Amino acid sequence: MRQSSLRRLVTSSAAFPAPGGMWEQRGAWPAQWVAHPAATVSGDAPVLTVFRLRLAPAESLSATLRVSADQRYELFLDGQRAGRGPESGAPDHWYYETYELQLAPGAHLLTALVWWLRPADSPAWAQMSIRPGFLLAADAPHTELFTTGSAPWECVSVGGCAFTNPGHTAAPAVTVSGAAWRDTLAAVGRGAGDGWVKPLTVARAVNAALMMQQGYDVWLLTPATLPPRPEQEISTGVARLAHPLTLRAADGGAVNHNRINAATETWQSAAPKRQCRAADHDAAQAAAWTALLDRQTPLTVPAGESWRVIVDLQTYHCAYPRLTVSGRGTVSVAWQEAAFERPDGYARPKGQRGEIDGKWFDATPDRFSADGDAVTFETPDWRAGRYVEIIAAADDAAPLTVENFTVTATHYPFAWTDQSFTASDPRYAALLPLFRRALELCAHETYMDCPHYERLMYVGDTRLEALQTYATVSDDRLPRKALTLFDQSRLASGLTLSRFPCRTRQIIPPFSLWWVAMIHDYWRWRDDAAFVAERMNGARAVLEYFRGLTTDSGLIGAPVGWNFVDWVRSPAWRQGAPPDGEFGVSAVINLQFILALQQAAELEEFFGESRSAARNRETAAQLRAAVNEKFWRADRGLYADDAAGKNFSEHAQALAVIAGVADGERRDTLTAKFPGDPALWRATIYFSHYVFEALALLGKDDELHRQLDFWRRLPDLGLTTTPEEPEPTRSDCHAWGAHPMFHYYATILGVRPAAAGFATVSVRPRLGPLTMARGKLPHPRGTVSVALQRDGDRLAADIDLPPGITGELVWHGQRRELHAGAQRVEF
Repeated sequence: MRQSSLRRLVTSSAAFPAPGGMWEQRGAWPAQWVAHPAATVSGDAPVLTVFRLRLAPAESLSATLRVSADQRYELFLDGQRAGRGPESGAPDHWYYETYELQLAPGAHLLTALVWWLRPADSPAWAQMSIRPGFLLAADAPHTELFTTGSAPWECVSVGGCAFTNPGHTAAPAVTVSGAAWRDTLAAVGRGAGDGWVKPLTVARAVNAALMMQQGYDVWLLTPATLPPRPEQEISTGVARLAHPLTLRAADGGAVNHNRINAATETWQSAAPKRQCRAADHDAAQAAAWTALLDRQTPLTVPAGESWRVIVDLQTYHCAYPRLTVSGRGTVSVAWQEAAFERPDGYARPKGQRGEIDGKWFDATPDRFSADGDAVTFETPDWRAGRYVEIIAAADDAAPLTVENFTVTATHYPFAWTDQSFTASDPRYAALLPLFRRALELCAHETYMDCPHYERLMYVGDTRLEALQTYATVSDDRLPRKALTLFDQSRLASGLTLSRFPCRTRQIIPPFSLWWVAMIHDYWRWRDDAAFVAERMNGARAVLEYFRGLTTDSGLIGAPVGWNFVDWVRSPAWRQGAPPDGEFGVSAVINLQFILALQQAAELEEFFGESRSAARNRETAAQLRAAVNEKFWRADRGLYADDAAGKNFSEHAQALAVIAGVADGERRDTLTAKFPGDPALWRATIYFSHYVFEALALLGKDDELHRQLDFWRRLPDLGLTTTPEEPEPTRSDCHAWGAHPMFHYYATILGVRPAAAGFATVSVRPRLGPLTMARGKLPHPRGTVSVALQRDGDRLAADIDLPPGITGELVWHGQRRELHAGAQRVEF
């Protein structure tokens, strides 16, 4: 007998519907966005709506469905979740997912739970929105049977949820009432309950702006291109601290902790900081929690008691918590990256991440209330961190039972297919899991800076994340999406927004230059000239904005905006902007502009725009001369950050090397000073990528390898991912800090593209103290494999290039040609 199923497809960019009549030619779909009649953007409450469509086909049928929502949906067939969405985008680049539906004869129920949060209640800055809405469109011949606006869909507004903006994380905290949530689950799973009404049509579905005036904002639809994020239940961790808890009000009296909107709120506001003390540990309670976490025995809290546990997941996770409770009382579940050494302050010290005794927890929890029969809760969005604090508080007159607690991990499905790296020093390979973990957890529907705090895709972060991707996996869908969305974010000035998607506008002009570098990176590492060509007008617009900043000195002045370069710990670098980077003329920003001009010139030349290429090179040459005249300090052998010559940084030296501004004697002098000169302001984790690049160009291989000492100390701190900054750091998971993974392959093994599309390969090993290194990395036509063995200045290299690909191996100034296939080269 044929089984029914609904499964997500990874779609192509094929248009839907196929062009036909007048509406289709103007970008319209034969479908309508719908919403509950009472759903408005001006209401005080979040909008939670269940949509249902009852079906009873007499024979088997197959259909292709396109689904989207504002803001988020969960799609179900006969009570079983089939998918979540839509992918994160913007109103003029709004994603829809495609599903393949197989229905057996008989009764079926298609439902969707749609969430919409008021921006004032939601810290999810990456969530853009127009208004609450749901869309499902079916391909012919089943359009009328399934499509919103024509099929007999019904909807009901459901409650039982309130959301809190925790202020410190992008995931809104949820408060759920058991009785109301039980009704929601019944509506989703069985289409049960009262109050079902016909949905209101709110907008025509379109994938392009219509020629006629519509009078309202619309979502411009585009197919989702990323694969579904896998969801895998994992070990729920270890009970590190368990003890009874007395909740007290501000006046010191006992609090009735059982009512979720009274006692728990009072306790949170009166004593929001919760310390961990080993002396409080209760072995019996720990055993009870352990039995629950091991999925052996439910945990029952006696009437009138409150129990607290700190669960250590033992590594950093992004995950959906799932909780089943019965009886009466409340359960609070809070996630935190690590415990803090003091109760207050920004970027507080955390010390050894595996230690919690004497430290503090203060995360805003999700809260679930139980009122009798068992009910299962799951947060609408994933949570992030290593530690989970659970507080179970039973009613005064009845016990509370936690029947089950599980954690379902999720992140982008990078396929680390045989991209190995090993070296004679085992400490190198030992860091790979940490690097990979950081990149995975900062990659979901987009790249993001960090999973616990902002969850925003910044250009500066994303460039380094994309480079790591190119060097380790063949999948380039996330880099392509990032390049496209940043292009979509561009303003009339030509600049990109610093982060996107994002409902608040932020401009970091130097990040627009890094977007040009991202285009150049993709052009080199991947073979898709047509995609790169689509980005060229945007790159030109960015460069024209910066040209417009030219001053009488021939240098560019400070752009308007936040000119962030790095989190340098110096009073001269205000909020990450270099000296004179806010109002004057900054060497660092001028050097970055020179680099972008040179990268754009290569792109223009490739696409046959020789005049544009020459213009970019001419501008770069003029700026190079002006920078050398204005900022080079011969007495110091360094480039100054500012015109007054008071500040010097690793940033200016690194960019001068990378952009080729430091040449001849200047380069020789700088080489002796960089990066050891004590006068230099140091690059932090993010910008150290560019320090690595400069050291490789200068041939300072031993110093490059010494720079890795910072990362070698991270496991000693108990970190399982790379942090945002040196200690004390705000975020424990920032993938910009995983950039050494890129350098393992591209700098130490030395494998990089030597031409557009990786058409030829350059291998320039930088082994430093290593006597052996080997690894594999993806190539558009297969895999590049390199195994290096060094004995003093002698090198034996076994290299395997993909079919049709040639290259060059360079060692200590000597060159050897490489052909496709396996070969051994000796020096």
